[in-house]
Amino acid sequence: MITRLTVACLSALLLALGLAAPANADSTVKQSKTGDLYVRAERPSAKQLELQYVAMWNPAIGEAPKLANSYRGDTPQLRKNIKMLKNFGQSYDLLSITIRATAAPAISGTTMSVPIIGTIAGFPAQKLKGHYVRDDGRWKLDWKATCAEIGGCNGNPQWGY
Repeated sequence: MITRLTVACLSALLLALGLAAPANADSTVKQSKTGDLYVRAERPSAKQLELQYVAMWNPAIGEAPKLANSYRGDTPQLRKNIKMLKNFGQSYDLLSITIRATAAPAISGTTMSVPIIGTIAGFPAQKLKGHYVRDDGRWKLDWKATCAEIGGCNGNPQWGY
């Protein structure tokens, strides 16, 4: 009995000090890095997709790798729309974004979706489905399908495809 109590207390202390994390922690913008954008696995894990999604919103990551991992990111229209979405986000604390997949990714040929729940400081949790297209050996975020899933994005952008 004393052993279990000791382990529980030590675990609580490590969590409180930030020296350990819960097993199913949400993915955060702060923890994301450029490498998270590149999802090459044929059947990626939900965690890989969480990290890719939050990396898209990390202001410390340059636009070039974000566009390279966005479906049709090489088109001027998509570049303009992503810039518009990011500018809209400047009034929010993007570093507070957290994401958690609520189920395994569903793959159908070259398309995939994953249900996620996300939060940003000051707003209630939102449920949505992230959509992806397999292109050039990677899973790329499909901004058009993802925006349509949530009923449209700021400015109602036209995606050109």
